[in-house]
Amino acid sequence: MKDWAVWLAIYGAVVATGTLVWTLYRDTSNRSRTLDVHAFIGFSDADPKGRDHLVVRATNIGRENVFVAVLALEVSRPGAETRSVRILRDRAVTFPKKLEPGESVGIVSNDLTLLDDPLLKIFAETTTGRRFDAGRLVLDGIHRQVNGARALRKPGDS
Repeated sequence: MKDWAVWLAIYGAVVATGTLVWTLYRDTSNRSRTLDVHAFIGFSDADPKGRDHLVVRATNIGRENVFVAVLALEVSRPGAETRSVRILRDRAVTFPKKLEPGESVGIVSNDLTLLDDPLLKIFAETTTGRRFDAGRLVLDGIHRQVNGARALRKPGDS
């Protein structure tokens, strides 16, 4: 009878330890409220002037709903040590926007003068004040695209 009780205690200890390890792993790698922010410069066939557009998109890659309060750019002013935030607006999108898991929200802006000052960050902010930035590779890609478009632009074009 005692062997049975010992094996049952060992089994219980193993299950409890496994449960503890899984719970700690799940809580430390919890992506419950996570946004993936991506941006690029593109064009639209629907635009009769053929202008380039800045597209910023935030996707909920977590497991819970997230309320996005704003999509914005952070730029630095030339000659100044201050930073300014430029909030992106679109008539088709109203903020705050509730995103279900896997859902995304995007802003399309044809005003590339937003990128005249050095771009520091592209981010989405939730209603709880948490910021999610686009990665460094995204910013580098935007810089390359803007500089390439400026090199191709003829004098007098806008």
